[in-house]
Amino acid sequence: MMNFQILKDDYFEIICERLLFWVTSFNPIFEISDGQYPMLGEFGTFLIENISDDKILTESLKFIEEVFDKGGYKSKDLIIQQVFDKIYTDTFATEILSKRLNGESLKVFIDKNDDF
Repeated sequence: MMNFQILKDDYFEIICERLLFWVTSFNPIFEISDGQYPMLGEFGTFLIENISDDKILTESLKFIEEVFDKGGYKSKDLIIQQVFDKIYTDTFATEILSKRLNGESLKVFIDKNDDF
């Protein structure tokens, strides 16, 4: 008999609320009820467009760091797919994030960028 451990990611359920809490100038066209993927995808584009705005960048980094600190696999994967993958297409934004991220989020950002 095989035993499987189910890894629950409670943070995933509140990730949109936490995004709106941290990044105060982000006004998405999507509603929380539309789901995590559309809202976080829109956030990825928003971050690239505002990468030079220190206030937005600082708030965004606090949010991303919280995801990597408190979120589980689904939450982190959501950031990788909807935010980091978009950032990698912009050389300037990639350079900025590689200098400003910390800890696990920086390690994941650099490791995944090598794969991209």
